[in-house]
Amino acid sequence: MMSINDKCFNTVRIITVVDRTGKVEIVSSILRTGFDKQVDNFDAGGISALIEKATGIVMKPGRIKDPFTEDRFPTHPLFGGRLLSTAIPFWKDVIDLVEKAAKVVPEVRTIGWDVVITKDGPDLLEGNDNWDKTHWELCEEKGFRTRVENWMYENIV
Repeated sequence: MMSINDKCFNTVRIITVVDRTGKVEIVSSILRTGFDKQVDNFDAGGISALIEKATGIVMKPGRIKDPFTEDRFPTHPLFGGRLLSTAIPFWKDVIDLVEKAAKVVPEVRTIGWDVVITKDGPDLLEGNDNWDKTHWELCEEKGFRTRVENWMYENIV
């Protein structure tokens, strides 16, 4: 993972939703790296790229938060590390980790998990209940308002 950008930790953001039966859905998976800072945070100017949930392989070039830019990054623009087609190490373990973590407090139904990949496997950095829908939409390149509203109202009716 450090071959992408060795100036910061390159992490994975995985968004989960727990349905009313307790089943965990992996909504989206995003690779995050810093652009010109030592943080990979999308809001701080970082680059994010969509990961294919089933395989753990980056399936789209990286993006920055500006929705009006056409810039896409198959490689890191400053350091040259490959983003597109990168296979995330320990992918099955990453998925197992966030699914288990999502069940700890199922009342917090949707969480954006930040996962760091070490040489020994994945570790949780944090779970965010306010995980930035814009981040997800920009990486997927489509809006998700209806899908998010469905989660909100699932248990009300």
